[in-house]
Amino acid sequence: MVLPNGYRSSDGTPTSITFTGRLFGESAVLAVAQAYQKATDFHRRRPPLETLRQTWVKERQDKEK
Repeated sequence: MVLPNGYRSSDGTPTSITFTGRLFGESAVLAVAQAYQKATDFHRRRPPLETLRQTWVKERQDKEK
């Protein structure tokens, strides 16, 4: 199970956390993921668009060189 857990401060790209479990242990993994999501607000956050735009522009400029 992969859930969002914030954004990199350097370039604003999203980061995630992965929960894994035992074979046929889906219910435990889902319970942990649900508890994590309830305890945090990462799933409600949106990326810092200005930072992403700057990163995109820089990448385009680097490709054109």
